[in-house]
Amino acid sequence: MSERRDDFDDAERRVRSLVSFLPVVIWEVDVEGIITLSEGKGLAALGFAPGQLVGLSVFEMYKDRPDLTENTRRALRGEEFTALSEVGDVVLEVRMGPKRDEQGRVIGLAGVGIDVTERVRMEKAEHGFSRRLFSVLEDERRRLARELHDEAGQTVTALKLLLDRAARSQEAAEMRALICDATRLCGSVLEELRRISLDLRPGSLDVLGLLPSVEELVLRFGRAAGIAAN
Repeated sequence: MSERRDDFDDAERRVRSLVSFLPVVIWEVDVEGIITLSEGKGLAALGFAPGQLVGLSVFEMYKDRPDLTENTRRALRGEEFTALSEVGDVVLEVRMGPKRDEQGRVIGLAGVGIDVTERVRMEKAEHGFSRRLFSVLEDERRRLARELHDEAGQTVTALKLLLDRAARSQEAAEMRALICDATRLCGSVLEELRRISLDLRPGSLDVLGLLPSVEELVLRFGRAAGIAAN
């Protein structure tokens, strides 16, 4: 019996030693909410040393944080769950569940928390970037829609009117003049569509690569705006 107890104590010491090097928090709480175990290197980020929280009440410590106290009650009611808990500037991914005696009665809870603060920050930053990117894409779609409607669309409408007039004309000279005007408008439409297509994806991007394509875009912008772009 003594040997088994010694083996158990050795195993517990090894576990405690391992936990002291990992960014985790391990705790146990009795049915009254009193902390009976608090270990792990992750406690330092919360402002505590291993063992410092033993004897304190979870319900008193976090009486202003109903989310944290409710997690404790859930585990004491017999639930096992994983949740994100924000304590100060630290975000923990927490796994909690009940401790039971030989008869299956809940006698407390055990919890393990892993510091995922950096991961959550990165996810939030990525989400913010995605939202900004979506906004930029929406603005670009609206701009292209306006250009197609206000410029190319109106030119195509004028072209249709010219062709309709040419089709109704009874005089050869007038018909030729109308067709000449329509031909010029066709050239304008093609040029406008070519410009919009280049704005969407320059052909040089596939041939020359990114940097020359950006340089060409800057030069075209400079010519359009009447400024020197180098």
